[in-house]
Amino acid sequence: MRRIILFRHGKAEAAHGGDDENRPLAPVGKGEASEAGQWMAAAGFEPDIVICSTALRARQTWKEAAAEFDPVPPLRYEPRIYDATVERLVEVLRELPSEVWTVLIVGHNPSLQGLVHELGAAGEPDVVERLAQGLPAAAVAVLEVEDRPWADLGDREGWLFAVFTPDDAEEEDVEDEADDEAVEEDDEWGWTKEDE
Repeated sequence: MRRIILFRHGKAEAAHGGDDENRPLAPVGKGEASEAGQWMAAAGFEPDIVICSTALRARQTWKEAAAEFDPVPPLRYEPRIYDATVERLVEVLRELPSEVWTVLIVGHNPSLQGLVHELGAAGEPDVVERLAQGLPAAAVAVLEVEDRPWADLGDREGWLFAVFTPDDAEEEDVEDEADDEAVEEDDEWGWTKEDE
């Protein structure tokens, strides 16, 4: 199977003077991008190549995420991803060489969300349900497609099997805080959960 990882840029600052392409990431967007990188690296979603939009917010998103990979995957900036249509993204994918098994695209909505629907005919039920709500900033969607040349990539042949959103990282933080509080309470009374 071949793998497609779709990574939407993190939350960006508002555009000033109509210069959308040079909008930087907001501070929260940098944190979101880093968390997404941590999730991908920990899950073993390591791309053979990263194809990134030329927009500043996308480039900064990958810079933050890339710091979580060792080694850092090869990177290519692709102007067609900025302001792309779904058809344009499929075109970029179909140009990939056969030696690429996993590709990561750092881009934008609505084209990334559209590509999820274009390729993802089916998948893990919880993943499909979550992605039906949209692809928020700094979200990652992972699809698998048939092991055949990229040039033959067709519609509705992808299997959606993993997703990450910034909310996932927030939920983990809350769980960690709850665990820490439980440990503190146990220490106060001189016993641990294992004693119960």
